Amino acid sequence: MLRILELEEEQKLLVITALWFIWQERNIIREEGRRRPVELIARYAKTYIHEHMLEAEREQIRASRLVRRGERWQKPPVEFLKLNCDACFKSCSSSGSWGFLIRDSDGDVVITGRGKVDHLLNAFQGELIACLQGIQTAIELGIGKLIVETDAKMVVQALSSNAFDDSAVGVLVA
Repeated sequence: MLRILELEEEQKLLVITALWFIWQERNIIREEGRRRPVELIARYAKTYIHEHMLEAEREQIRASRLVRRGERWQKPPVEFLKLNCDACFKSCSSSGSWGFLIRDSDGDVVITGRGKVDHLLNAFQGELIACLQGIQTAIELGIGKLIVETDAKMVVQALSSNAFDDSAVGVLVA
């Protein structure tokens, strides 16, 4: 164990994962009487480690973005539900997709929604659609106390003022 713990992080993970796959193989031989090629087990271990390292890297990037912005999702107060919404926009095809989720004060998901949109003018329109779809779903479910959360500042401005009423997407917020 001490020798394994002295290894570099990636080597340590590879050895531990290989040992785990070897133990798993032992159980398969014992219980089912079949044996897989050693090369296959080694490939499984390497692939598993590679995917683990990629996911750890992605998680580190996500965490650093949150720290950099100083933002973290927080649960809503007990009587409220929280709507989080987002969208993406492909300018080359003027299309995009949207999604939302509504969570309760325990952080549990109450409902989600998603969709695709063709003929979008811009990302702002996609973000508005995502937010409005979430609000409409909340209304249909009879949710009265809803906190709307989005990373699109223009959507917040559009929903809380008349500043965008005369814009091309003003019909969505008027």
